[in-house]
Amino acid sequence: MKKKILTLEIITILIIMILTLTGCGNKEENNNNKQNESNTEIGKLDLEVEELREFSEGLVAVKINGKWGYMDKKGNIVIDCLYESAGEFSEGLVAVQKDGKYGYINNNGDVVVDFKYRTANSFEFGYAVIRSGTYYGVIDKEGNEIIVPNKYMANITVVSDGLFFVDGAYTGANDGGYDIIDKNGNVIIDSIADGGKCSDGLIAVKQIAKDDTNPMKNGKWAYIDEKGNIVIDYIYDHVGPFVDEVAGVVKDGKIGYINKKGEYVIEAKYPYGDNTILRDYSCGIVRIYDTDKTIFFDKEGKEVFTIEPNVAMDFSDDMAKVEKNDKVGYINKKGELVIDYKYSHGFDFNDGLAKVYKDEFVNFEFIDKSGKAILAGKIVEKSNQQQTVINDKNSVDTTPAINNTNTENNNNSTTTPNTSKSIAPNGDPNITAEGIKLGNIFVKYGTYNGDAAVMGNTLIINSDATATLNGEKYNYSIGRRNISQDSSSSDMVDAIFFNGINSFYLYAEDNGKRLTQGSGVDYIYNGN
Repeated sequence: MKKKILTLEIITILIIMILTLTGCGNKEENNNNKQNESNTEIGKLDLEVEELREFSEGLVAVKINGKWGYMDKKGNIVIDCLYESAGEFSEGLVAVQKDGKYGYINNNGDVVVDFKYRTANSFEFGYAVIRSGTYYGVIDKEGNEIIVPNKYMANITVVSDGLFFVDGAYTGANDGGYDIIDKNGNVIIDSIADGGKCSDGLIAVKQIAKDDTNPMKNGKWAYIDEKGNIVIDYIYDHVGPFVDEVAGVVKDGKIGYINKKGEYVIEAKYPYGDNTILRDYSCGIVRIYDTDKTIFFDKEGKEVFTIEPNVAMDFSDDMAKVEKNDKVGYINKKGELVIDYKYSHGFDFNDGLAKVYKDEFVNFEFIDKSGKAILAGKIVEKSNQQQTVINDKNSVDTTPAINNTNTENNNNSTTTPNTSKSIAPNGDPNITAEGIKLGNIFVKYGTYNGDAAVMGNTLIINSDATATLNGEKYNYSIGRRNISQDSSSSDMVDAIFFNGINSFYLYAEDNGKRLTQGSGVDYIYNGN
C-alpha cells in the first residue's frame, strides 16, 4: 500500500514539473496565449487604407499609397499593393491594372494573363470579356482568346459555359437585335431583343415584336436551353433568372414564381409596376412587395415571414440588411434581428463577412454573422494630388477601375459622384474629365434617379467606366444605337451601353440633363 502511494506522489510531481516546463501552469503565459489566439481570430482592428472593397474568395482589395493589393481576413497584405486598379476575385482569378493595361492574377499574386488589355471583366462560367483597342473579345482562364478581339465593337456578355451574347449586326443580322453564339461563332439563337445569363440550365430571352410599333420594347420573354430549344414559351412580360429551380415572372401585370416546368410555385397575383421590382431568389428565399408589406417566401412558395416594406434587402450569405430610422442592421432567414440597427451604412454579407460603417465612410468594420468586428480601421486621405477622399461628398478617385469594382455603390448607401480630373479614363476618348460625350453635349457623372429609384435604387455612373443599377454592377462603353421605333427607318444616336445581367443602353436628351433608356425609362440627372 505504501509503495502504491509513493508511486502516485512521484507521478504527481512529474506532472507538475511538465506543466511548469511547458508553461501550461503559468497564468500569465496562459493569458498571453489566449490573447494571441484572440488576435489571430479577430485580426487587425487598427487598419488604415485609402480605399477597400468587399471580400471575395477570402481576399479583399485595398488601396495603400495610391496602389491596390489584397488583404486576407486577418488583415495581412498577401498580394502586394502594386496595381492601379483591382477588382474582386471570381473563379480564382481577378483583373488588375498595371502600367495602364489589364491582366489577371491568381490568389497567390501570380500573373496568369499578361497585362495587354484595355479593359477586363470578371470571370464567369470560365470565361472573361476583354477589350483590345476598340474591339471586344473573350478569353479562357489560360488566357487563350476564345473570341479574338477583332470583330465585335459592341460589348459581349458571357451567357454560359461557351455561349455569348453579341450584337446581331456583327453576325449578319440587320434587325437591330442580338444573337447568342457559341465559342466557334455559330449562332445558337438569333434575332432577340434581350437576354439573360444561363442559370439552372435555362436562359431567359426576349423576342423582337416584329409587328409592333416598338419591336425591341414590347416583345415577350421565354426560356431556352443551351442548345437554343424553347423550354418555356414566349408568354411573359418580364422574367428573372432561375435560382434554386425557381424564377420570377410577370404576366398581365402580376408577379409570380414558376418552376422549370412553367408551373406556378407562387401564383401570379402580386402587383407589378412603378413601386415594385421583380426579385430573384437568393439563399433559397425571395421577397415580394404586396401593398403595405413585404412577404418573404421559401422556394416551395411558403410564406416564411412578413416585414414592413422598403426596409429589407435581398438575402446574401443567409443574411439580409434591414433599415430603421436611417440605421442598418441584419436579419436571418427566419426574420429575426441578429445584428442591431447601429450602422450608418452596410453592405451584403459575402464570405461570411459584411462591411459596415458607423459614420460617413470613414471608420469601417468587417463583421461576422454575430456582429463581431473581425477587421476594423479607417479610410485615410492620401497626401498627394491623387488622393481619394471617401468622407467627402465630392470624393475624387483618379484611378481607373474595371467591371465589378465600384467601392461604395450600393442600393442603400450614400453614393458620391465621381468627378475625376484625369483625361480620357479607361482609354475611351468619349469618357473625359468633363463627362461622357454624347453628340454635342456631355453627360455629367453622378447619380441618376428614375423609375427604378422608386424602391430606393439609383443608377450611378462614374468616370472610370463603371456603373451600378439595382444592386447589379456593370461596365459601360460609348457607341451608336438606332432608336427608331420603325424597323425600316434609322435614327442613330450616341449612346452609353451597359453590360450586365440584362444589357441596356441610355442616350441623352434635354441638353444632357435626361438619359433615356431604350425601353422608355428615364433617369434624371441629380449629380454635380
